[in-house]
Amino acid sequence: MSSSRAGAFIPPILLAIFVCAAAVLTPGHNAAGLVGRVTLAPWDGSGAMVDWGVLDRLMERAPLTVSGDLIVDARTAAALEASAEGMASPIPAETRARIRFLLQQGLPSEAGAELAEFLFRYTDYREARRRFSSPLTLTELEYLQAAHFGRSNARALFHQQNAMQRAMGGGGSSAASLGQGTR
Repeated sequence: MSSSRAGAFIPPILLAIFVCAAAVLTPGHNAAGLVGRVTLAPWDGSGAMVDWGVLDRLMERAPLTVSGDLIVDARTAAALEASAEGMASPIPAETRARIRFLLQQGLPSEAGAELAEFLFRYTDYREARRRFSSPLTLTELEYLQAAHFGRSNARALFHQQNAMQRAMGGGGSSAASLGQGTR
């Protein structure tokens, strides 16, 4: 009777071994059985200087709706400003691809891609601001913001800062007093 009990266990054990071997030996499958792989170019750490921790902080601070869509407002601008501090400009294409990939993995895909694009535009915007030898007027700053983000996004991102600047010093005064001038 004990040999028949042992015989009852052999088929399930063989089946388990066969399934495990098939999963391990089948190319293109991962442990979860999903087909496809994402391959990033080998990374030697060269390229633009990036404090990779800023991407974690950006993902933590980026405002999202309940459904995972990016909310474009002053909170987004503050998160972008804090993150851009940890990045050299310009950002090479390889580094941009890596940043985009990491943000898409850390956030819902569309929000990650959108946030990556905003981050790249923000670093370009900061670099453009730095090229000016004298502080920009609010009108010039708003023009620069619209040129980098589009009128609608620029208004959503910078409306509060620009309104405070306008209230403090008028439309033609220097934008440097709110931290938007050259650094």
